[in-house]
Parts: sequence; C-alpha cells; structure tokens
Amino acid sequence: MKLLLVDDERYVIESIKKNICWERTGITEIYTAFTMKQAQEIITAVKMDIIISDIVMPAATGFDLVQWVREQNFRIQVIFLTSYAEFDYARRAIQLESVEYLLKPIDFEKLEEALKKAEQAVLQEKHIEKLTEASEQWEKDRTILQKDIWRNLLSGNMTQNQFCESAKRMDLYQDGLIYFKLICFYMDHKAEETQKWEPSTIEFIMQNVLTELFHSFYARVDTVFCENECRYWVVLSTDKMPEEGEKIREKDLLDHFVQWMTDHVHSYFWCGAGNWSGFSEVT
Repeated sequence: MKLLLVDDERYVIESIKKNICWERTGITEIYTAFTMKQAQEIITAVKMDIIISDIVMPAATGFDLVQWVREQNFRIQVIFLTSYAEFDYARRAIQLESVEYLLKPIDFEKLEEALKKAEQAVLQEKHIEKLTEASEQWEKDRTILQKDIWRNLLSGNMTQNQFCESAKRMDLYQDGLIYFKLICFYMDHKAEETQKWEPSTIEFIMQNVLTELFHSFYARVDTVFCENECRYWVVLSTDKMPEEGEKIREKDLLDHFVQWMTDHVHSYFWCGAGNWSGFSEVT
C-alpha cells in the first residue's frame, strides 16, 4: 500500500519514518509532502491508499487537504495528527471520515494501530470495488446473453425448451418468478427522408426512450434487438402478471412511443404486441 505523510515540520515526518515498524504493516511505499500543494501534486500523480496529515500547517490546513481529497472523490483513508486537543478539531475529523485523530507528541504504538485500522479499511474498500466491477461486468454480459438467446428463439434457431434450458443454465431468468411480453416494431423509412439510421443506433434510441417511458411502470425493458433493418424486437418483463388497468396504460405508452419514433426518427413505425406469458410459456 502507498502512504503519504503530510507535515510542515520535517522532523515529525522523519520521526514517523524511523519509529514505525513498517514490516508489521502493509505499507510498501512512503511519500512525503510539506505543503498542501505538494500533497495535491502527489495524490494526483500517484494512487494513494493512506494519508497521515498534520492539521495545523501554514497556508492550508490538513482539513483543507482532506476536504479537497473528498471533493475529488479519491478513496483514501486518513489519519490526522495535531498538537491541539480541541473538540472542534475532533468533530471536523469525524465529518471528513478520518480513520483516527491522534495527539502530538506522537504515541507510535497508537499510530501503528491506526495504520492497521486504515489498512483494513483500504482492503475492505478494494474488495467492494472488485465486487462492484464484477457486478457491472455481469450486467453487461447478461444483457448480451439475453439479447442472444432471444434472437435465437425468435429467428427459429432455438426451440422453446432450449431457450428455457439456456436461460436457466446461465441464470438469466427463473421460472415462476418472471413474465414476458414480446413486441415487434416495424420501421419503414419515409420516402422523402434520405437519412439512414444504423440498426445499433435505433436499438440504442429504443432502449433509452422505452426505459424512460416505463420508468414508473410495473414493467421493465428487458431486451431490444434488431432482426433486420425493418424489424425490431422488444422484450418487456415483470415480476407479477399485470392487471387490466395496467394493460390499458401499457397500450397508451406504446402508442406514445410509436408516435415519438415516427416524429423524431423520421420513419413510419407500427407495432404488434403479444400477451403476457410466463417463462416456460414463451413461444
């Protein structure tokens, strides 16, 4: 892990470097700064994990530095040092989400414990980042897989049983917990318009506009894909079978969408929608 020591008094920085048993910590690189400006330059250039900073310094305080760190969204753990045992300092340190607030003269055993606490926070943060990245990647992969199996089903390259088996195996859907509606949109370019839209662009527009329209509705836009330059499929999904009133509103939303596409994409649109059906009933 990378550590930045910030203090305008050089002997303080040197005493920390000398009196901490670094072998008992996870620190592998130590950087030093004597002003907020120097610290900002280092933090901008190097991905830092932990900062140990004095509070009272000329020109700018340790609080100013960490406030800037938070505003820039750098995920860095902070330990504050100060010679002043003031309540306002301690409160500000808490507001800035510091790991620890220690008084000078430095108790190096306490500082080492604070470092270990900060290291655990860094490891936890990195673990959460990895989980978040994995989740985001899975959502991207899931969208691709969903689009692929629907395309294979609707083009006749996959039977209903194969579709269900594939979806279960890839953990895309669960039988009994989801319902679908298939909608086929037909697009016919207006004769007077010369602009041609790429299918990927139309997919993007449809996905975003329909998602916005159905944002407060019971259904989700599950998949949008192009079968050919004139035919696009949309799959809506929901966790419960819609009631009659919801189905009427659904029709109004689709009519509104068709009109919006006709006006903005400069092509004639019309659509045909199937009935809501369970996972194993999809045809």
